[in-house]
Amino acid sequence: SVYFQISNKAATPIRFEFPETLPDPYASVLRISPSVGHVQPKERKTITVTFEPTSKLDAAANIEANIAHIKYEGEPEDWDDTMKKADFSTSPPVSPRSQRGSAQRSLSFAASEQGKMATADEDGLDGDGLAMMEEPPNQIVTGTEKTLPLKV
Repeated sequence: SVYFQISNKAATPIRFEFPETLPDPYASVLRISPSVGHVQPKERKTITVTFEPTSKLDAAANIEANIAHIKYEGEPEDWDDTMKKADFSTSPPVSPRSQRGSAQRSLSFAASEQGKMATADEDGLDGDGLAMMEEPPNQIVTGTEKTLPLKV
């Protein structure tokens, strides 16, 4: 695996997106993670490129990421397609002793697994029972679209 960072030196957040399907012969042997995400102002996001060939490859490829400034429809928040969430809003049965003075609590968390390909099944859960976090609503700022070339 190789790592690099997308830096945002601007005062507004940016959104990046690598192609959903990579060009042949890399489609089945190359993973980019996260492949879609946001980088907040004055922040960086680490990108992991994992190459797992099954045979010798002599081909070169140019992969372009689309990058643009965005404006959130709500509060700005960090997000990429590797982030997952779990909601522990239901509690297991508790004994009367442990109920004294305690309120029922719910807890949610987000976890990012760099370098792992995130997939979800029909109910939005992956194999770990965690749901993929949805991209926060945003709009691309017109005229800020650029491409970032990645040579493989």
